[in-house]
Amino acid sequence: MEIPIDEAMRQGDRRAAPDPTLLLDTRQVEVPIDHNPDAVIGEGPSAHAAKAAMVSIWATWNAVKAAAEDPATDLSTLARVSQQAVERGLASADRAVDTITAQIEALEQQIDSAIMPPQTDPFAGEIRNHWKSELTNRSRVGNQDSSPLGALMSAVKTDTRTASAVLSAPPYLSGLNDEQYSMLRKTAVDAHCPERQADLDEARRALGKVQNAADRVTK
Repeated sequence: MEIPIDEAMRQGDRRAAPDPTLLLDTRQVEVPIDHNPDAVIGEGPSAHAAKAAMVSIWATWNAVKAAAEDPATDLSTLARVSQQAVERGLASADRAVDTITAQIEALEQQIDSAIMPPQTDPFAGEIRNHWKSELTNRSRVGNQDSSPLGALMSAVKTDTRTASAVLSAPPYLSGLNDEQYSMLRKTAVDAHCPERQADLDEARRALGKVQNAADRVTK
């Protein structure tokens, strides 16, 4: 049966009114706890640069959250406040990324200089040939410490001349595969510049923290 127009209008009047909390739900902002500046670990220059950026990013999240939770803030105002806050946060992140990237490059150069001093040794080629001959002599067996690779690792720990000759050239010139070369390089770094490697690891973690936070803010 067809419902009279006035009856349909009365039924429409009895429908539940819009719930204002639903509008607020669409504006909820959860501040990521890992974006707290205290989440950056370390006391080196890269960590300090990252912490400074994270202070700005943390402030960005809280500025947007405060505006979003204020019922008096209309959407156009929220958009303007959010954009301004995000621009400040991302600008700080960009500065930190540039600073930390430069620090990483400097640390990598310092590590290379420590384990691979400039090649002026006329016997560098002979050093590589010696170890290639040792490593390719399959008749030698035993545990790693007594094997040719173990002997080379011991030499690299104590002699930067050997480290430089082997590590500054392609692995195959010394009879190494890529995995052995990487292991040998780590041995040299641990022996000759562990502090610089620790600084580099801290810088890389700091860079990742800032980049991840900036990506999250952008999204």
